[in-house]
Amino acid sequence: MSKELLEKFAKKIAPYRNLWKSVRLVCLAARNGDAWVIVAVRVSFSEMLPAKSTCLRPINDFVSVSIEMLIGSLGQVLYNILVDGFVSIQIDSVPVKVCLSREHAGLSPGQVGKVSWFDVVTHERRDNVPDYGTTRPAITLTAWGERRYDVLNNDLLRELNSKLRIGDPPYDGLTALLSEWMPGVNSAHESQSPIQLVAPVPFDMEYADHGLLLVRGPADQDLNLQVRMFYRPRGTGRLRLAESSIHSDISAPGITAWEAPILWPKDSLGAKIVLFLDEHEVDSFEVTRWPHSATLLAAINVFFDPEHKRLREALLGRKQAKDGFEFGVVRLLNLLGIPAIWYGKGTTQARPDLAALIADKTARLVVLGECTRERPDAKFSGLAERAKELLEYLSDEVGILPIVFTSAQTTESEIQKAVEHNVSLIGREELTRLLEYLESGRNRSEVLDFLQTMRLANSIGVYKVGLMPRR
Repeated sequence: MSKELLEKFAKKIAPYRNLWKSVRLVCLAARNGDAWVIVAVRVSFSEMLPAKSTCLRPINDFVSVSIEMLIGSLGQVLYNILVDGFVSIQIDSVPVKVCLSREHAGLSPGQVGKVSWFDVVTHERRDNVPDYGTTRPAITLTAWGERRYDVLNNDLLRELNSKLRIGDPPYDGLTALLSEWMPGVNSAHESQSPIQLVAPVPFDMEYADHGLLLVRGPADQDLNLQVRMFYRPRGTGRLRLAESSIHSDISAPGITAWEAPILWPKDSLGAKIVLFLDEHEVDSFEVTRWPHSATLLAAINVFFDPEHKRLREALLGRKQAKDGFEFGVVRLLNLLGIPAIWYGKGTTQARPDLAALIADKTARLVVLGECTRERPDAKFSGLAERAKELLEYLSDEVGILPIVFTSAQTTESEIQKAVEHNVSLIGREELTRLLEYLESGRNRSEVLDFLQTMRLANSIGVYKVGLMPRR
């Protein structure tokens, strides 16, 4: 491993170097002969003060440690890993070098052989925990080591799993131990040993539902934090952070909370919030003006139906009232900008459950919908015929998009039949996606494109269904 990557990593993390307070080394290792070789290792930095270190040794030939150190140890830890190829831990109070690979330990290499290092990567914030273990923006330097079975053979793994399950605290084998000690890491036995250096930004941002931005970070009097707002659909602004007397008391020692109310300009629906440390961009995320609502219409729905819970229950719930599913579909379409009307009662027999007209300067389209809790394929033929009748009735001047909505999980064969009948099929998975649109925001054209596009698992292409006007 060259010192160039070490220098590049050090340069990338330089803006936060004086703000981190601790280093956490998590190392899982197995004994190979007289040497110890890593099963997984992650070094991460934190603005929190060091916590208590932990050591777990369920069998003689395996150890798992989580060591918390002051930030002053960072340079030596990085040098040991990146230049010398080992991490330093203690087993039963005895200092031990754990090598990054069998080759580093002077043993015959496994199937992979050399450790494969990747370049320094800067990550944006994530909604879900990625393989490097943090949802915050982070700078990482990672590598892959030996195949896990070359370090921890099957017999040893079987013994380890058994001892972990009977231990105190109990873990359901190595997979569960990895999941708790190193979130995000691939636990498959054939995977390579992960070697991770993870530097999350030392700040956390949160948007409170009542229109308040909260920022937590190191208690440093000299911090120059700035916030820029980029409102949607237009406009910019600045926020002035002030130390929070309400939220500071729940922060950990050495951590301060700041807050800033957001004064939304008229007609704003959301904003991108960007946090800067001096002139260095730290973090950014998109927020909606109203909770769970990307549009004013969705916000009105939340006023009557907090978090869209009753709408979600009507569409996806197991116990659905009579006509409840149809009402739910009609309400969802309206909230997404498709002005649907329910025709379930008081109309001519053998007609679809709902219809909507979308008319603008570019096109006119009728959405024609049938709703069913199960057996959607029984609706395809009839709905396809009604669509043709309506197209003829409207003199071939308006496009028709026939859709069968179902609360059931659709099958590949049902999707195939829908395509053959030139009908769209919206099942449980698609309804869940449409509900997400209420919060993430999609314009009507994007919603219609989603409704009109059918995908088959055994085909690389997509199918646009519906009847186009011929005049």
